Amino acid sequence: MKSDPTFDRRRFLRVTTDQLVAIGRLDDREGLAHALDLSMGGIRFQCVGLDAKPGELLKVVLTLREDTKTLVGQITRVEKLDEFTQEVALCFVKMADDTRRYLEENLPVDDADGWRDERRTYTRVRLESVVSVARANLIDVVAQARDLSLGGIRFGIEGMELELGDVLRVTIELGGATMNVIGQLVRLTDIDDFRQEAALAFLDVAPETLEVMRQHLPKEFESDE
Repeated sequence: MKSDPTFDRRRFLRVTTDQLVAIGRLDDREGLAHALDLSMGGIRFQCVGLDAKPGELLKVVLTLREDTKTLVGQITRVEKLDEFTQEVALCFVKMADDTRRYLEENLPVDDADGWRDERRTYTRVRLESVVSVARANLIDVVAQARDLSLGGIRFGIEGMELELGDVLRVTIELGGATMNVIGQLVRLTDIDDFRQEAALAFLDVAPETLEVMRQHLPKEFESDE
């Protein structure tokens, strides 16, 4: 068994659960790009050093009116501007319902900012902002949760070779809401050649996610303490 002795999950009340969760890897090689325009269907930006290719999936983190949203899209066009700079057109392929509603309500489309490209369905909005861009991984593996707390989650998994220290994304459904939480593996046990049991310490929990967990964990699951 491998473990990180610096993390003590006993500081948090753990609750048992047999819930299925989705585990996905994060690509932490992010770079900054200069956004040019945005629509409900996609985004166009200029970047340096990304070496983007048509068909690739990218994750884009953008801030719009002081709120940050993450979207995943597929590259539809790449134009090389010079030896280092590319202009990239990205078509969104994955968007949460709340993100879609947020964009519909907050895209600053008016006579000055928005125009309809005759070749496309959506109105595009000019942007002058910096976005974060990274290659995306849409392949999640379903795992069997063992217990859950505000500090982390323990789960059994097969089909995904994990290593201590890996940073992962966990998709959890709780209280009717689907939430993504980022965590780091602090304990890992090989059950057999194919299966592992892992303990993940949460690193980045949004305040609204934390509030949902506080409200629903004690009500929906029976504590094992």
